[in-house]
Amino acid sequence: MTRSRRRALIGPLVLGLVGTAVLIGLSVWQIQRLGWKEGLIARIEARLEAPPRPVPANPDPQAHAFLSVRAEGELAGAPAHVLTTRRPFGPGYRVIAPVRLSDGRRVMADLGFIDEDEKGEVLPAPGSPVSLTGALFWPEQAGSTPPPEDDLFFSRHVPLLADRLDARPVLIVADRHSLGPVPRAERLGADLPNNHLNYAITWGALAVVWAVMSALWARRRLADAR
Repeated sequence: MTRSRRRALIGPLVLGLVGTAVLIGLSVWQIQRLGWKEGLIARIEARLEAPPRPVPANPDPQAHAFLSVRAEGELAGAPAHVLTTRRPFGPGYRVIAPVRLSDGRRVMADLGFIDEDEKGEVLPAPGSPVSLTGALFWPEQAGSTPPPEDDLFFSRHVPLLADRLDARPVLIVADRHSLGPVPRAERLGADLPNNHLNYAITWGALAVVWAVMSALWARRRLADAR
C-alpha cells in the first residue's frame, strides 16, 4: 500500500474505531443498567409482597422505602388533596390524611383516589378510627410542579405535605383501609421507568451504522488516492 493510500485511511480508521468503541461502550453500559434496574424492581416487589409489619419507630427513606406496613389509629385532621388522574375515572384527587397512630405518632396516609365532585365529602370526622395496610413511600420530588394552593397539591411532596398536615414526613400509601370503598385505595407498585434495553439496542445499532459509514468513507478515500 502506497503512502498516499495509508494517509487516506488514517482519518476514517481513527474516527471509525473511536466512534464505534464509544457507541459499543454506551450499549454495554445500558445493559449493565438494565441488570441493576431489574434487580432494584425485584427488591421493591419483594418488599411490597412481604407480610406487613408495624411502622418503624424512625422510618428512613433509604432503608424503609416500599416497606410493607400496617397501622391503626385515628384520623387527625382535615386532609390535603393531590391533583391526579386515574383510569377509568378521569381527573380527581389523592386524599392525603393525617393519622395519629395508636402509639401517638402523627404520620400521613395516602388513602386513595376520589372523583373531583367527591372532594371534601368522603372522610369521617377527625377522631374516627382507621386501620390500614400499605407501604412506606418517598416519591421523587417533582421540582417543576407548581406550589400548593391551600389544601391542593400537585405532587406527593412529602416535606410540604407534612408541613401542611402538621405530621412527620412519613407517608403510608394504603392498599386497604377501614373507611369504606371511597377513597379508592390501590396497591403501590414499583413503577420505575425501565427503558435500558431499548437504549442498549439503539446504541448498538448506531455502532453498526457508524462502522459501516466509516468503512464506506475509507473505501471512497482509497478510490480517490489511486
